[in-house]
Amino acid sequence: MGFYLAGLIAAVIVGAIALVADKTTTGVLAFAIVFAIVLVVGFFKRMSTSYTITSERLQIRRGLLSRREQQTKL
Repeated sequence: MGFYLAGLIAAVIVGAIALVADKTTTGVLAFAIVFAIVLVVGFFKRMSTSYTITSERLQIRRGLLSRREQQTKL
């Protein structure tokens, strides 16, 4: 959730700067592009994470190309 909030704040800042600099709809367009990128990256981060719970441990696997794995015993 923090990733999306930081992305929203960044999109608002970029949109505001573009709006002040150009006085047209460029600010809205810049906001929409940055926020769309944040949503796509967040979607891929969520889809590339898998959780496995067994009777002995919890495993969290992250990554598309390179896998990172965390384990803890229950």
